[in-house]
Amino acid sequence: MIGTAAMLAAMLTGMTVVPAAAQLPDGPALQVTAGAHHTCARAGDGKAYCWGDGAFGQLGDVDTANRSRPVAVAHPAAGVTFTELVAGAFHTCGLGSDTKAYCWGQGMYGQLGNGTTANRSSPVAVSAPAAGVTFTQLAAGFGHTCGLGSDTKAYCWGDGYDGQLGNGDTEARLSPAAVSAPAGVAFSQLTAGTSHTCGLGSDTKAYCWGQGGYGQLGNGTTADRSRPVAVIAPAAGVTFTKLAAGGSHTCGLGSDTKAYCWGAGFDGQLGNGATADRSRPVPVIAPAAGVTFTELTAAVDHTCGVGSDRKAYCWGRGDGGKLGNGDSANRANPVAVSAPAGVTFTQLTGGDFHTCGLESNGKAYCWGAGFYGQLGNGATADRASPVAVIAPATGVTFTELTAGDYHTCGLGGDAKAYCWGYGFYGQLGNGATADRASPVAVIAPATGITFTELAVGTDHTCGLGSDTKPYCWGRGAFGQLGNGIPANRSSPVAVIAPAAGVTFTQLVAGYGHTCGLASDAKAYCWGQGLDGQLGDGATVDRASPVAVAGPVGVGFTQLAAGAFHTCGLGSDTKAYCWGRGLSGQLGDGATVDRASPVAVTAPATGVTFTELAGGGYHTCGLGSDTKAYCWGEGGYGQLGDGSSTGRLSPVVVIAPGGVAFTQLAAGFFHTCGLSSSNKAYCGGAGFFGQLGNGATGNRSGPVAVTAPAG
Repeated sequence: MIGTAAMLAAMLTGMTVVPAAAQLPDGPALQVTAGAHHTCARAGDGKAYCWGDGAFGQLGDVDTANRSRPVAVAHPAAGVTFTELVAGAFHTCGLGSDTKAYCWGQGMYGQLGNGTTANRSSPVAVSAPAAGVTFTQLAAGFGHTCGLGSDTKAYCWGDGYDGQLGNGDTEARLSPAAVSAPAGVAFSQLTAGTSHTCGLGSDTKAYCWGQGGYGQLGNGTTADRSRPVAVIAPAAGVTFTKLAAGGSHTCGLGSDTKAYCWGAGFDGQLGNGATADRSRPVPVIAPAAGVTFTELTAAVDHTCGVGSDRKAYCWGRGDGGKLGNGDSANRANPVAVSAPAGVTFTQLTGGDFHTCGLESNGKAYCWGAGFYGQLGNGATADRASPVAVIAPATGVTFTELTAGDYHTCGLGGDAKAYCWGYGFYGQLGNGATADRASPVAVIAPATGITFTELAVGTDHTCGLGSDTKPYCWGRGAFGQLGNGIPANRSSPVAVIAPAAGVTFTQLVAGYGHTCGLASDAKAYCWGQGLDGQLGDGATVDRASPVAVAGPVGVGFTQLAAGAFHTCGLGSDTKAYCWGRGLSGQLGDGATVDRASPVAVTAPATGVTFTELAGGGYHTCGLGSDTKAYCWGEGGYGQLGDGSSTGRLSPVVVIAPGGVAFTQLAAGFFHTCGLSSSNKAYCGGAGFFGQLGNGATGNRSGPVAVTAPAG
């Protein structure tokens, strides 16, 4: 996930965090963080990749060359992966799966924390601050790094010239030094600016230390401080629940639901309608009557927030259009990021970076990333609001749509199946491997056989035939085509029946695996099994269907597949998941993989699930209480609970006023829902326009999809 510390570290030099998931060698990124001239990303398997300026070794690839494409960061030790990354100006740090912290890149200030000032082009372990102490969160500034220790203390190392290490002096430290916290105070969150650091204390107060020349410490002065000083409360009884440090200003969410900022204000980044510096918190002007803020992020010279009306607002320096309001002027109070109003659809489907919707008249619309033609409008440009899919033939409309990573398929009213987008592995089913920017017909598996349902995986597609047999086509390297041979196919091949007379009633597809509900009331899976996603108790690939080892006496009524996990609704009204669990996507309160089904924690007493949807590393479900719930990776806001935090068990989606959801669709990093009024809403990653609201920003709660013309 993109944590607050990582996001803010990326913004220290005015760089924006641009998710580069599609470009990683091993799949999409779970977290992206940017320094002055380099960017790093963490993949789903915990590997780290960096690109850009490598002069100081900040790319971690054992070299100092610049790289225009992601290169793998060297493993700090055998088997060690990363759970969090943060980037300073010219250095990078990460939390290892072995609970140690590692840093690489520029070390001249000691910001690598390994006891030297040498640059390192591969990860080196940060010296443990004390025996047995590990780190739980990191924050990186221009030339310093800080971390929360497992002993509840905060530690900093590197450049201390302005007091930003918080240990009482202004000397550089080559290894972690304890922050001189007020007596009895522990920190629960850290955030680092260019040369100042702030933290939330266990006494509900906010503290800052380091450079204070612009008032960014919030204590009423412009003096530097080498120990934490309490930020002045913005009003009697008001405390802070979250902090975000920019270049030379700081902002926080107050317990009164208002946003406050302090420090440098010359570009309007404090949001109070003025351009003067402030040395104590001033309230950010409400963007509209009754609107408060639920999320903040601060860059070097501008600030943005998510409002309680689920709109995004920005203020401060506007050059380059970074405030998202259609111009490049500075703004001293919040302006709305352009987001047009809603749309009416009857069905939604989410791919990795694009979304498609079906209208009641059978017309299909898509929006988001279009580089392989997956929007079906005859072009390869990204679109941030819905564009019409070209009809496959005169008078032919669609009855169902389903989206994969970079391709989309639909059932036509003429009983044929059509696909469009990325075709390299044969996943369009037309006998070729070329990309198509408009629908092409899938070859019928046999004379007279049509398709009644489709399931689209990352690079393969499957369909239920009118003869009740399942067929698959596309990439087959893991056995995901189910025909007993791990080879690609560009036209449909029959899946091997799990037993004589057994047919299938539903299919779902993940990254490299496929699952189906069978006529014998059992669930079967085939393909990639490394993470346990086949549910048969093993972690091996299978080229033909194997039975899911469900709870005794429990059958499944619906299945949903994520990238590397699978979930199902049980006949006992419980939800079960299995496979990769690193991000909490199994919903059982843990982060371990499971090779057989485990029960999802009930969101509330008596609440069961009526429908499930699997995303890349998250899962969502409709509850019997008419609410929507999500769990798993949440770094892009795809859980819809107003945060960018991952969750190990179901959390309720913040529905727009009065909206109840009737259907859910999950992409890799975004989620969409259809409301009872047939409007569509999306939330999560929006960098390709996949939320359909006319913008390209992430949203941590549902926003209305822009209605197509007419």
